Order: sequence, then C-alpha cells, then structure tokens
Amino acid sequence: MDVLTQPQKIDYVLTKGCEYLGLDKESLSISYTRSGSKWEKKRYLAPILYRHTVATYNEIAKLLGYKSHRSVVLHIQQVDDELTDRVYGSPKTKAIYKELLAYLNLTENK
Repeated sequence: MDVLTQPQKIDYVLTKGCEYLGLDKESLSISYTRSGSKWEKKRYLAPILYRHTVATYNEIAKLLGYKSHRSVVLHIQQVDDELTDRVYGSPKTKAIYKELLAYLNLTENK
C-alpha cells in the first residue's frame, strides 16, 4: 500500500473494513441498538481508526454513528479486553481483529 494522506487512510479503513465485515459504509453513521449485529461488527473499526489514523474520539464517534466519544472509548476498551489472554479474552475477537488488520494491510501498534 502506498503512503496515504490521513483523510485517505480514514476512508480506506472505513471502506475496506466495511467490505470485510459485510457492512454498508453509507449506513455506518446510523445509530443501532447495542444488541444488533451491525453494532457488534462496527466496534472493530474504532480501535483501528484510533490507532492507525489521526482521527479523534469525537471524529470517530461521528463516523461510526455513536452518540458521544465515550462510546468509542468503551468499544476500544472492550475490544482490547477481548484481545487479551486473560480469562475474559475472546478467541473469536482475536481471530476477527487479526484478520481485519491483515485485510487492511496494517499491523498492530498499540
């Protein structure tokens, strides 16, 4: 992947991330109930946008349709907890997150 400007990188992560997760990019900014599959899927994009772009919590909240930046912080914490090897770690989350990073040609850089 060539070097992208930050706006291009944000668009790339959203476009390719939605493609990988089976989401419609245009509907990302719509708020979903916490139990919906779209809500569950789009939370994977929050830590990637935060760690791999210059997007702020507030900007990510707007991009992903969250009511406030606090939802972004919460989703980053949830995904991080599920990526750990502690008791509550989730093998499913680890596999999806790792595949998504590979699909986006990104490496984890906490």
